[in-house]
Amino acid sequence: MKAVLVCLLVLNAVMLAWALGKEEPKVVALKPKLGAGVSEIALLSESETSGEPLLEKLVEKNRIPVESVENIEVATEVAQIEEAEPVCTLLGPFDELLQAEYTLEHLASLEVAAAIETLEIPGDPGFWVYLSPLPSRKEALRKLHELQAKGIDSYVIPKGDIVNGISFGMYSRASSAETRQKEVATYGYQADIKEVVRSYEETWVVVQPPEAEKMSNESWQNFMNKRKGIERRENYCPGVASL
Repeated sequence: MKAVLVCLLVLNAVMLAWALGKEEPKVVALKPKLGAGVSEIALLSESETSGEPLLEKLVEKNRIPVESVENIEVATEVAQIEEAEPVCTLLGPFDELLQAEYTLEHLASLEVAAAIETLEIPGDPGFWVYLSPLPSRKEALRKLHELQAKGIDSYVIPKGDIVNGISFGMYSRASSAETRQKEVATYGYQADIKEVVRSYEETWVVVQPPEAEKMSNESWQNFMNKRKGIERRENYCPGVASL
């Protein structure tokens, strides 16, 4: 009886050892067979586990051309800008403030809120002919007296980045400024030319997007037909972009 019991114990030990030593079946990842010229497919899970953005990973492996990525980025930026920048309805420009106020009152009677704003409009550049700034105003006045004694029309520049310089005039064309520069040179003075950005102010009635939508296109046309000399524009709201 003892012999039978011993045999059973030995047999159980052998079976246990065999079961523990048996290898687990291996799981083989199958990849789809791709046709000629088709690159390996990138899975979203591969990008997430690696911690690298999928778009950058595809670019590095030449799966997406760099030009396509740049176009995607530009389109995204434009969409974000358009979404962030509201478009207003602008009526004007008005020669007199009173006309703008009448327009404002008429819109209010139609339950459309608006505001009068003075907008700075970029104009054509000017070309400034001038003598370089002198160390002090006293020396600038002395130089001015010297120039005027020779019959050269000029004045001292009172402020700005070329304060205490001597101005020989502002011209709307570069050729006219160059001609003036040569005239001054005949008296022995070397003048410079600086291109100056000039602007002017206009009065407009500005209607914010929610208010402008209260009127249909036909209503706006009828409204504008009663006002000669002004126009209606759709543009970025003041402070976002110039007219």
